[in-house]
Amino acid sequence: MINNFTKLNARFALIEYPVTLASMDEIKMEFPKSERAFYEITLKELNKQFKPTDLLYSFEGVQPTMTKYGFMILMSDEIVLSLHSAGLFPKANLERIPMKKVTEVDFDISPTPFGNPANFGLGIIHITYSKTFGTKKFTIRNIAEHNLDNLVARTRALVEQSKKF
Repeated sequence: MINNFTKLNARFALIEYPVTLASMDEIKMEFPKSERAFYEITLKELNKQFKPTDLLYSFEGVQPTMTKYGFMILMSDEIVLSLHSAGLFPKANLERIPMKKVTEVDFDISPTPFGNPANFGLGIIHITYSKTFGTKKFTIRNIAEHNLDNLVARTRALVEQSKKF
């Protein structure tokens, strides 16, 4: 199998980033069937817009908007938000944010008065980036707390790296 992927048991695995888009296509078969469907929808869209050799630095399941779920994918020069649409023919729309235009990456942990009974990710990432006229903000929710620090650090590092060139 791929050296960037280690299967711990039937339910858990580790992906060592960065991986290529082609590698993620192979890895998806190791996920449970119900979870795999979401990866397949997103990977299908990514394959339309990127090359199989493009590197992914993170592939995190999140809630990019208040009403849609999807993934936050970090690439060397872009943050890609996959917004899943339900229906008879589910699909993913990609929101691409150039790293060079990102002005702020911040985070928070949403407070819950009753703990976390539904096991939702309480992590939140705030991304602000400049557009032609003004700025746009994304509040990305439902991030697992144990992944939040790593995801914020990785995003900030890629933003800083993109501004050097």
